[in-house]
Amino acid sequence: ELGVSIDAAMNLEDTKNKFKDRDLIYVTSAGAFVNETGKLPYLATTDEVIWSPTSARLFVDNTSMLLGNDLSRLFPSFNLTNTLNDLPVKKVLTSPTISHTDEIDVSTLPERSLLAENMEMYYLKDAFKGAKSVKIIIGITNSVGADAFAQYMKYKDQVANMTARYVL
Repeated sequence: ELGVSIDAAMNLEDTKNKFKDRDLIYVTSAGAFVNETGKLPYLATTDEVIWSPTSARLFVDNTSMLLGNDLSRLFPSFNLTNTLNDLPVKKVLTSPTISHTDEIDVSTLPERSLLAENMEMYYLKDAFKGAKSVKIIIGITNSVGADAFAQYMKYKDQVANMTARYVL
């Protein structure tokens, strides 16, 4: 257990030591901005992780407006080369909180259908770097938006079972 959101960042040193020089299968959950499969839940993977708090995506507060153009310089995205080829690939936006809106500034981010939101993955950047290999399985439990938490609660156990079957 790495922790949720900020807790994952606070546990980073322990996590880096656990991941160092190991083959890693990292399992997590996320919400999709567009549910291209037409139904929830499903499994996906990622090849890029982007720091993108909700306020920065919408430019709704002064901090976001001040940092908006510099956000990618201050918090650079990172790529993962060890993706699983049989799963759909998402670009993961990490935000410290669950977004209650699926609105985004499309001029600064990839195509909506490629996006998912997760609250931990960006914090693990340095831990992933130390691993021998990284395979990421993302259980898409919900659509990003007002119903995200209810959908997550509804599908989290099903996603856990799907992930176990996939790995085994």
